[in-house]
Amino acid sequence: MKWLNFLIATVSLLLLVYGGVLGYAFLSFSAPEPAVNTVTIQQSVEPVAVTVISDLAKPYEDNTDEAAVNEPLAAVRFVGEPHTKASEPKKGNNETSPRLSRADDDVMSDTFATVNYSAVASQLTSNNVVPTSTGSTGAAAITDLLSDSLSPTAVDSNGNPIPPISGRVTDEAGEPVANYKVSATAATSAGSAAKVTVTNGEGLFKFTSLDKGEYVLKTQDHPFFGTLMRRVRTGSSATNFKLSRLDVAQIMGSVTDEYGQPINNVKIVPPMADEEFFSNEEGLFTSPITATAGQGLLLRFSAKGFLPETKYLSGTQWQPSGPVDINVKMRRGSFSLSGKVYDEQGSSVESALVQITSKQARLHRSAQTDKDGNFTLDQVITADDYSLKISAGIRFDAYERADMTLADGMGSMQVPLAYSPIGGIRGRIVDESGSPVTALSLMVMSDGAGGRAATITSDENGGYSLQNFVAGEVSLRSRTAPGILVKKLEIEPGIVNELDLVVDMGNHSTHGKITDESGLPVSGAKIMMRYYRKDPIGFTTEVKRETSSDPEGIFRFDSLGAGNRTLKVSANGYRATTLIHNPESDPGPHALVLAR
Repeated sequence: MKWLNFLIATVSLLLLVYGGVLGYAFLSFSAPEPAVNTVTIQQSVEPVAVTVISDLAKPYEDNTDEAAVNEPLAAVRFVGEPHTKASEPKKGNNETSPRLSRADDDVMSDTFATVNYSAVASQLTSNNVVPTSTGSTGAAAITDLLSDSLSPTAVDSNGNPIPPISGRVTDEAGEPVANYKVSATAATSAGSAAKVTVTNGEGLFKFTSLDKGEYVLKTQDHPFFGTLMRRVRTGSSATNFKLSRLDVAQIMGSVTDEYGQPINNVKIVPPMADEEFFSNEEGLFTSPITATAGQGLLLRFSAKGFLPETKYLSGTQWQPSGPVDINVKMRRGSFSLSGKVYDEQGSSVESALVQITSKQARLHRSAQTDKDGNFTLDQVITADDYSLKISAGIRFDAYERADMTLADGMGSMQVPLAYSPIGGIRGRIVDESGSPVTALSLMVMSDGAGGRAATITSDENGGYSLQNFVAGEVSLRSRTAPGILVKKLEIEPGIVNELDLVVDMGNHSTHGKITDESGLPVSGAKIMMRYYRKDPIGFTTEVKRETSSDPEGIFRFDSLGAGNRTLKVSANGYRATTLIHNPESDPGPHALVLAR
């Protein structure tokens, strides 16, 4: 019996060895896997083989940083007892499938969670994995891939899995688009880094390591398909992108402001942002742009000093075969303009009046400086034809500047004012006979820039005085009747000139009657009296009075001074007539006849 047991054991051993030899021979003549390298990684329970295949499609779960995806990565497949199906050749050829089927996803995610990533990177490096087609070492590429794209599904603060975002990219015919990049950026975190994945052979993509929230998905910029965007939340499993081939449209038109004035250098951004173009000096623009035929077309218009505008054209409003004419009006944006006014020593100028005016913007604004010389003008609109005027009393020369461009962001305006040369006049206001004219007020106006003003009033002796007024040529005029105008009077700097002003004021009068050639009175005839005198030092004095004849043709002027003056009489249907006289010696009555 012992001999029989030994014989059975020996035969079994021989059969086992023979079977092993036959199995080895069969495997030696089988079609080899196209793996470049296979390494073994020891896990906690049993070894798992990792096959590295260069230049094949990337897994459809690829949450790597954008920089890593810009270089083709080698595909990684974990093979072992649960993954035999993924390693089987495709029917009809000897190539290994470049991706895992959807049926294997659940098995893979369980295995990925237990992989020792550091060991993978170390062994791949030591085994000199063949470089990818771009020349980058496969070891570095696989390290990125394992550390990001194959990471476990993200969990929230309670340890619950965060549902991924997934979808599909297809072309116009509904066919899947493989190896197409899709990025995900947090919608509420400005400047956050984008996560990037690529589609698999079925056009599928998936983001598994995103924090819970809202994201903007964006397809890669493509010369034929352009860029598509979607705003979705984690858990969205039907974010599908359908790519449509782009066509060329010829866009032309004009950009004007609210008043129809052309706007130069307006930036126009079409759907393909790298095709931006600008309007010319006449506000005109023309440019070919790429867009998807049959779909809406959005153009964005922006210019400094104007509120941004958009123009949307539906898919029926433009055709690739013909030009598209667009006319856009842009509204000016308002801003606040601040500044400071100071004197020649750098000291602040208080209570200076600052004024800006623009015909282009149809705007006038004014403000006064505070004790520190600062001013602010609110609701200013951008334009390039502003005039700026600053006046600060008789102590300073007025500041004027034309054709200024005022725009948002130009900074604080600093304006220095120069001191004005100062002088003055004093004397008496009298009539032709030298008698004083009392209680007469005259406004003094500087004829230079800024038009600074002052007022003089004669006292009971006709005396007046104007001190510390800006030197130069001035004019004097009355605010009430009669109309007194003194012109070309010079104030010399540094001195106060003695100067008597002779005006047509006094106790004399003139009266008369206006009739026609038949002796009938002319009612409503206009009688203009003009007194004119030129002073020996050059300035002139003019006084005008006006009245009308009553129904009896009678007229009268009172409070006249001595000296010659001219009467001019006119009426509808009659020829005008004149009379030169002196009310001191010839007060009237004057008989004035109007001829037809």
